[in-house]
Amino acid sequence: MKTGTMLRLLVIFFLAGAIGWASARRVSPEPPISGKPTSVRVDAPKKAAPPRTPEELARWTRERTGLVTDLGYSYGSEPPLTDWSTDELRAALAQGITDPAVVRYGSASKALHALMSEWTRRDPDAAWEWLQQLPSAVMRAMLGSALAKAWPADRAEEAFGFVVEHPDYFAYDGGYSYSPIIQKSFESAAARGPDAVDALMDLIQKNGMQYPIEGMKFPAGFDFAACARSPVTAAFLKRAGKHFFADAWMNQSPEEAFDGIIALNRENGTPITSGLFLGLKRLNEKEPEVMAERARRIGAQTGSLSSEEQALIIQAAAKDLSGEPALLRAYTNAIPDAETRAVANLTAASLMVSKDVPQALIFLEAGSAPETRLDLLEEYLTARPKDAFGWINGADEQGIRQTLTTWNASPERIDDLIKIIKRQKR
Repeated sequence: MKTGTMLRLLVIFFLAGAIGWASARRVSPEPPISGKPTSVRVDAPKKAAPPRTPEELARWTRERTGLVTDLGYSYGSEPPLTDWSTDELRAALAQGITDPAVVRYGSASKALHALMSEWTRRDPDAAWEWLQQLPSAVMRAMLGSALAKAWPADRAEEAFGFVVEHPDYFAYDGGYSYSPIIQKSFESAAARGPDAVDALMDLIQKNGMQYPIEGMKFPAGFDFAACARSPVTAAFLKRAGKHFFADAWMNQSPEEAFDGIIALNRENGTPITSGLFLGLKRLNEKEPEVMAERARRIGAQTGSLSSEEQALIIQAAAKDLSGEPALLRAYTNAIPDAETRAVANLTAASLMVSKDVPQALIFLEAGSAPETRLDLLEEYLTARPKDAFGWINGADEQGIRQTLTTWNASPERIDDLIKIIKRQKR
């Protein structure tokens, strides 16, 4: 038997089992899709075994059918239901939505979500028409999130109209599930230029919808400077103090983006650092070399600012990138002026001692003279917040002792500093 056929049988078997399980617990089922109420009363057999709990049912699903893994796929991944016929998808959906055990959050609802997503990919018009006819507002909202994710990008404006007309269809799990539609609409507008983006921003604002988030895709050569100065977008940037396009602008032209973002921050009165390090930390795991190069370019540009602005950016870099020491080193090492570079390294060291002492020593050594190094380390360690990290493993302690030895610290001074690191009594 083919894998797709077996998976299909398992899904239908599971949905049927879930319905049977819940039928033994409730007095009257919800009406079917047609909206016609039913008077059928289903009682549990007198000697039937106790029904499975939702937790047991979810565990059974994971162990026996793999529905959570195989059907709960995320937006953008390859759908596992391509060998299902459209009639089979609709039949499984119609069967699943009539029972509370399936519509509640959990493994079974993920199965319905996957079914709805695959149907939307094939026939978005039919899926949308069917969604509107569902009698349950909760079910419409749950499956509306699947439709939003799977809706074709080349018809984004049409889906945007759905959200404007029926926002309740996309209100799910305590929030809104229309973000994929906003993203697709935004990227479609970006392909047409800054004026189209500004017009979309106006519609988003007038309809009280969530604004675009970071990570949007822009076409090559997009005029970010013009976009930032478009009327509605400019007002949003000034009010929100966020640059949803900063990440893409930095990727396209780091030097131009640096100057443009700094200029916007000055004009809008927003923090001078806003938007500069956006995306560096988030994308570092996937693109470490690209992000390191961007950090170096920002470091090189830091020297073009006033001393006051330099201090603010250095502080922001040390704070935002303290969890990514390689990125932070790329930034500090690229600062052209030796004195400013030393300040950046010491700022990084003073913050890093609360998270990673071995890394802090690297920054401290790069930014200080040998005769002041040990005193600065003790000063930074003593000034740590009370809830700062105070535990080190054996390997770290050995490494710290070796580094302090190369700094010509006496054995007594090393023991004293280790006690401070561990927050032990001296």
